[in-house]
Amino acid sequence: MLDLASSQSTRRHGCRILDLRGTEAPPTDHVPGSAWIPWRDALPVFLMPPRGEAVVVITAPDHARRTAGRITAAGWPASWSDEELPMTALRPGPPPGAAWDIDPLLREHLDRLPAPDTGPVLDLGSGSSREGVFLAQRGHDVLAVDRLPDALALARARAEHHGVRIRTLTRRVRRPEDLPNERFAVVLDLRFLRRPLLDALASITRPGGVLLLRTYGSVEPGEEPGGGPRNPRERLTVDEAARRLGTEWDWTEPAHRVWENGAMWIRAAGRRKRRNAK
Repeated sequence: MLDLASSQSTRRHGCRILDLRGTEAPPTDHVPGSAWIPWRDALPVFLMPPRGEAVVVITAPDHARRTAGRITAAGWPASWSDEELPMTALRPGPPPGAAWDIDPLLREHLDRLPAPDTGPVLDLGSGSSREGVFLAQRGHDVLAVDRLPDALALARARAEHHGVRIRTLTRRVRRPEDLPNERFAVVLDLRFLRRPLLDALASITRPGGVLLLRTYGSVEPGEEPGGGPRNPRERLTVDEAARRLGTEWDWTEPAHRVWENGAMWIRAAGRRKRRNAK
């Protein structure tokens, strides 16, 4: 028997309670802090948290154990309740949450982002664009760019599930001339490293616009690299990050190394200098 009170989360993203009462459409009431995903035959993994993170399953008591078992087998340790939910545990409306979460750098800098009406967002090397969909939910015009059409299809499906739309561009971006011919109020370069592009990010960012960079960082002799690539050429040093990004930024978080989630990262966050700044 699961103690729901100790498991509830109030976060809109990063929920760990899956309210799966309903397969075609979400239920008309929900457990606080829960998310709903459409799931009949195939589990939509792009709507799930990272594999290995525990979840709580809420569904009809007669198949809660079986559903939790299938989710556990797919990679998410699942607990469940085998009793009917009391009406006092439910709130009106469909589950508002999402089980997936966004990059911690974006989470920490949300209050510093320009307003949605100041210009579009570029999600560079977006994959399934968790961050892009999140910002679209907040009213931003988002362009997600990735070389993999399947990843962008998942990004559009994620956006549709949450009632928003994002623009997508299938393109292999290796050189500055491959970048979209737009100017952006927010540039996200998260978990994506193409060194020549770092030199050009200021040129596609509007004055006053924000850059968030988080990629795998180099390791010192004797350090364990943790997760991420073993090839040092696929990792960035602090000095190279600072040199390539240039002097066009007012840094709120200058390039530095940080150990997060079992890996070494380079993080940087800054605002493009305005032309009349002295």
